[in-house]
Amino acid sequence: MLCLKCVLSFWTLCQVIKQAHPADSCSPVVQIKPQAGFLMVNIGKNCLWDEHGDHCHYVVNYGREGEKLEEYVSKSPKTLRGLEIGGRYCVQVRYVCYHNPLGTSSPLQCVSIPESERTRHTRIVAISVTLTILLGFLVVGLAFIYRHHEKIKQFLRPPLQLPDHYREYLSGYFPQQGLSITRTTRACEESHDLISIVCCEEDRSDRTGLARLLNWSHPLAL
Repeated sequence: MLCLKCVLSFWTLCQVIKQAHPADSCSPVVQIKPQAGFLMVNIGKNCLWDEHGDHCHYVVNYGREGEKLEEYVSKSPKTLRGLEIGGRYCVQVRYVCYHNPLGTSSPLQCVSIPESERTRHTRIVAISVTLTILLGFLVVGLAFIYRHHEKIKQFLRPPLQLPDHYREYLSGYFPQQGLSITRTTRACEESHDLISIVCCEEDRSDRTGLARLLNWSHPLAL
């Protein structure tokens, strides 16, 4: 019965403070400070906490932005460790007094986890060294190419290969010409055969004419 009266008086006091402070004094005042790999959550105490602090505690909800928030119960400020560098995390806190929620939750606050100065310095040094090495290789490569560019051109030049018709021309062998010569020879042989036949007929006619001439002249001689 005494606890019930305490709760009722606590709620009544909270309502009075809420009316006096429109910013909702029953809502925890939360400040989050991101560090390299962790997040510090500082929760301000109001008069309700000072009066009923032994029966109250915090419920801290945190997690990556857009994901389900995890719940952590504590009576002291919380340090969230093991967070991914570059990730964005959100935090929301509410009061629980006498095992019942009190007031409203704090506004959801989201921050990005930065990298440490040492990590940033190491990354900058590594990038600088890498760029310096690459620049050195580039300068050496350009100097080597400039010094041996003639040999490089000869090495990269493709082998000279003449087309087939150029090779035939230079070698003096022409398959098509040989084929045409063969065809011409055969044609000439065929034409010679025809001519020989014609020649035979002419010889016969000449002989017949000569015989007639002799026969005609022979009686005159007689």
